[in-house]
Amino acid sequence: MDKSNDTPRYAGPLALAATLSQFSLSDASTPFTRDGPRALVHAPDVLLMDEPFGALDALTREQVRLDLEALWLRDRMSVMFITHSVDEAVLLADKVVVMTERPGRVDRLLRVDLPRPRGLAARKAPEFIRLVDEITQEFLAHGVLDEGRTRALIGA
Repeated sequence: MDKSNDTPRYAGPLALAATLSQFSLSDASTPFTRDGPRALVHAPDVLLMDEPFGALDALTREQVRLDLEALWLRDRMSVMFITHSVDEAVLLADKVVVMTERPGRVDRLLRVDLPRPRGLAARKAPEFIRLVDEITQEFLAHGVLDEGRTRALIGA
């Protein structure tokens, strides 16, 4: 039990599982949708998440991100979150590790100084916009993203 309000510690993960089941995601193939709520019930000190929201549609993904942040704020576990979404990384992380292409090596380590809870409004914060742009520029500089190729495809 959470002594501050007598709410069972598993209430948040079960609510998250209920949200996922509404969208027929309780048996989804991604680790978080399949095993995440069950793993959170055990209140781990460290939670490893590799592309956990990959099978979710955009709105469900955003709600699950908000739910995960709320659970993190309550339980303060360490989370190693792997994602290809720059926005998701900046919104969830205190530190973003930008990796190189294969073989994957640490290229940059960026500190995220956005106040918590970050919620939906965090996307409008100048620091969020700056960090997303900085990471995107890094990907452009290393050829991970290539706007020239896109212009060539449309004949511009």
